[in-house]
Amino acid sequence: MKKVGQFLACFLPFVIFLVIQFIVTLVVEVGVIVKYFAENGGFGDDYLDFIIGLATDTDFLLKVTVSFQIVALIVGAILYYFAFKEKNIENPLKVVGGPGALYIICAFVGVEFFVGFLLQLLFVVAPEIMESYQKLIEQSGLGDMTLFSTIATLVMAPLAEELYFRGMTFKFARKFTSNFWVANCIQAAIFGLAHMNLVQGVYAFVLGLTLGYIYKKFNSLYASMLAHLTFNFAGTYINNWVYGNAGDNENMIMWITTGIAVVLIVVFFFLIINDKKAREREQLFDGRYRMEYAMANAAPAPQPMYMPDGTVVPPVAQMPQDPNMMPQGNDAVFTGENRNENKEQ
Repeated sequence: MKKVGQFLACFLPFVIFLVIQFIVTLVVEVGVIVKYFAENGGFGDDYLDFIIGLATDTDFLLKVTVSFQIVALIVGAILYYFAFKEKNIENPLKVVGGPGALYIICAFVGVEFFVGFLLQLLFVVAPEIMESYQKLIEQSGLGDMTLFSTIATLVMAPLAEELYFRGMTFKFARKFTSNFWVANCIQAAIFGLAHMNLVQGVYAFVLGLTLGYIYKKFNSLYASMLAHLTFNFAGTYINNWVYGNAGDNENMIMWITTGIAVVLIVVFFFLIINDKKAREREQLFDGRYRMEYAMANAAPAPQPMYMPDGTVVPPVAQMPQDPNMMPQGNDAVFTGENRNENKEQ
């Protein structure tokens, strides 16, 4: 039962994430409706059109997204700081280092190019799924290069999502299992589930695995936040620019960017694996991981037994007195009775 509880606890940050999203969305929508009533003196002739229009209003949806992310980030930071005792705030430059930051940026530009290649393949294999996904992105406004979309994609998403998934979810997962990759798969799967659609869910799972690995290598959310920001920047700006200028050469551009992706991933993940600072930080991570797992799964300390007559039996006295298990010879422990017998002799 303890393991079941530890596994279910992995979903707690995700549930908190969803609850915050629901509450913030509800508050913003109620605020907009109240404003409508104030301006129109009650229900206007266009009230139904107004309500239906909110669901497709890109600016409104972006404002809801940014509002939710701000609240989620504040709540997540408070929980992470106090509930998980993460009060040792380090200097990001010292944690990752200049070379490490460069390796992460280059590697995750490659990861995004490779995910783009997978999405192009999916468009060929299952065009109806990709069309619904593209429609969803267009309605959300996250694909537009506006101020709000930039804040939501490049600032708020990497900060908030890393706190909830590589931070809190992974901490629960590593109490459930001593195997890093099992814990990493759990947090990545929940991260994919949080995106609430098949296409984003699949590539978010792959992204979550790589972000979890970066978190392990540098023993810091700063590293995974930088990787997440780079991935989102490459997807929003670099990819849009490359394919926006591809013209009739889109297929050729796809294969070129895929080749670049493979080179970037192989070269810079090799450099990350062999980076001296990353190796030192990873040793700290592994030691802390083992300690947290051991503490979470340690056997409970024996408790004293309270008898009906009011006497208290200490834990040691509760041990079964099996003669075959009793110490012999010089290691024998004398009770009151055999001590008296010894005196009589």
